[in-house]
Amino acid sequence: MEQMMPNGGDAFSQIKRELLGRKVDQNSNWMTVEEYNPPVSDKMMVKLDASGGQIAELVISPDVYSLPVDIEYISMDGSGKRFVMHFQPGTDKYGTWFSKTDSSDSWMWRKPAVPQLGPNGEANDWPAWAEFVLIEIAGHADANEHTMGLAAIICAVSNVPTSGKVHGEAYWKGIV
Repeated sequence: MEQMMPNGGDAFSQIKRELLGRKVDQNSNWMTVEEYNPPVSDKMMVKLDASGGQIAELVISPDVYSLPVDIEYISMDGSGKRFVMHFQPGTDKYGTWFSKTDSSDSWMWRKPAVPQLGPNGEANDWPAWAEFVLIEIAGHADANEHTMGLAAIICAVSNVPTSGKVHGEAYWKGIV
């Protein structure tokens, strides 16, 4: 029997759900992580958005119940380069890829910042009722892991005349 994760589904499916989608690296190379067709339980493909061609394969470690989970990036450019990311599902919105052969060769990717979407998937326009902008920024650095990140959220804010309370809604959020 497959072991279930706290949010439902098997561990591979949950990890894959979080890895799927567009990413951008520190050199502004846009790429998309996709499932193979038919899906392979522990593997995914990475396509370079500029060409649409597959540039790498991701291999999820079979030890998916010990966090962080190791994800291997196997380059398909003929260089034979292999990188590993120690992935913490549910919290990592960016990742640092460490070379498995050259300790000085590493790179980062992140999910791009996007506007918050409305109930039907449409981008939100700045609300007419908003009187103020609230911007929250938080940072993190880990000297041992050689990682750092920055997160921000922009909210539309207004006083509610009938109650005297402050009303706010997330307009945009992102992580670098």
